[in-house]
Order: sequence, then C-alpha cells, then structure tokens
Amino acid sequence: MVELERKIHGDWFEIREILDDVYAIDEYLNLSTAELNILINDLRLSVESGILEYKRSVVLKTYEFMESMNFDTKQFAMVDKFTLSVTKLLYTVLLEKLFAKGLLVPGKQEKEDVQLGEEFQEKDIKTIMTELQAMVKKEPALVQRNEVKSILLQFKMYQKELTEMSKLKNNIPKEKLPAFLGNFKNTLDGLTKKIQTNYNLILAEKTVVEVKQEHPKGDLRRYNISKLTPLLAKQAEIISNIRSRMLFASEERYHTREAFKSIPSQLEELKKLIRSEEEFFAAMELREAALIGKSFSIEIIRRIEKNLNVRL
Repeated sequence: MVELERKIHGDWFEIREILDDVYAIDEYLNLSTAELNILINDLRLSVESGILEYKRSVVLKTYEFMESMNFDTKQFAMVDKFTLSVTKLLYTVLLEKLFAKGLLVPGKQEKEDVQLGEEFQEKDIKTIMTELQAMVKKEPALVQRNEVKSILLQFKMYQKELTEMSKLKNNIPKEKLPAFLGNFKNTLDGLTKKIQTNYNLILAEKTVVEVKQEHPKGDLRRYNISKLTPLLAKQAEIISNIRSRMLFASEERYHTREAFKSIPSQLEELKKLIRSEEEFFAAMELREAALIGKSFSIEIIRRIEKNLNVRL
C-alpha cells in the first residue's frame, strides 16, 4: 500500500527533523491541556516502576485492542482513543530521549543546568587533544579505554589526511580543486565528529563519577544516561509507525486490515525494547531499575507541567 507507506515514512521524517527541539515536539503532537493532565496522572499512577510501568500498560492495552479487532469489527470505533494513547506514549518517549541526550536537564536548579549543558559543547580537535593529554598525564590508566584508543587512532588518520592534502593540492588543476578539497573536507569532518563523540563519552563518564558524590541515589544527574539515546530513538520510531498506521486507518477508513496487520508484531518488538531499557536501568543502580524508571517519570511530569504553565 503506497499511501500507507508514504504516510509512515513521512510522519517519521517530520518527527526526526524535530527530535532535538522540545517546543517543536509540543507543537507537532499538539496534545490538549486535558490530555497532558491525563498523561501526568497516568505517570503518577505508575507507582511500581514509573515510566517502564506506564509504557508496558499502554503497550498491553493497545495489543488487547488489536486482538479484539479480530473478533469484533465494531471495536474500530475505539481506534481514535487508542491513537491518542499511542500519541501520548510517543510524546513521553521523545521527552525521555531529550533527557537522555542532555537537551533537557534533570532537576530544578537552572544555574546548574546551564553548567552541565556547556560541558558537552563540541570542541575543536586541538582543544580536545590538549585536554586529553592533560587528563592522561593525571590519570595514565585512561589510555586503556577504548574511547581514548579510538581518539588517538582517528587523530593519527586526521594528521595523515592533512599531510596528504597538502602534498597533492598544488598538483591539482584549478578547475578540479574545489571537488578535491571538498572530498578531503568530508573525510576530515567525519574524523572530527568521531573524535568529538568519543571525547564526550569520556567527559560524560567523568561527570558521572563526580556527580555521584553530589546527588542521591535515583537522581538522574547521578548517572550517565546518554547511552540510552539509541534505544529510545528505536522505541520512538516503532511507536511513530504504529501511530501512523492508526491515523491512516482512522482517516481513510479503508484497507484497515493491511494497516493494522503488523501492529501486534511491532508491539512485541516494543516490549523487548522496554525490557532492554529496564536492564539498562538495573545496570545503572544495582538492579534497582524501578527507582530509575520512577525518576524519569518525575522529570517528565515536571517538564509537562512547565509546558502547561506556559499555556496559562
């Protein structure tokens, strides 16, 4: 079904474009004040394991709805209700991802939020290598870390590319020089990005060690949650796909069987990802996954309440 596939890919493309912008996410999903208050209440009622419990509840209810459609087509009248439920789940995961990525910072202290955000700004290679050398001098064991080894290897490749470019560019015809330099620039930019990424991972780990002395167990500022980002991105993609299928069925009201056919298997995949998230949380705090799940719920509730206050 071309129209359905077009909608699925189109919706996910639009969401990908705004993944790092909380205000654009609010505007795009356009949840009403009433629905945001319901979402806050649902998160607060998830008292056992917070966001993990909330996600599983939405997945289970949606799965049961899909199963009921096989036996009673009159249940189709409920599709808008479940589409809204899936939309709120998507919104929750997107907010969680912003926290994991560091674009929303846990806690209430604005001054501290700014300081944490500034630490992970992208730095140029010269600055990174100078700082890294100082860190290794202070803590020689760092050279055994995979991130440090990768940075050193990538920096060596960077220097080699620069030398090669300087050696060859004088022999390149003038008309071909822009393309020649463009190719080298792409290679150098790629190496720079890898070095910056690995360096930020080192900084994130260093920050976790430092803040654990300042923040109590369960406070998200105590942990390195950045590694959760890819997992949440995958969750968001699956939820977006399910949402697009439901919207298509509701709007077009034909080929609904084809639109719904893969949703149960996608929900099963989502359950596995939530289980992986739980295991990630457990590794963060000595098997206390529920504590981290509840902490994420608290931070997301705070963010939604801030959104609601802006609307007043």
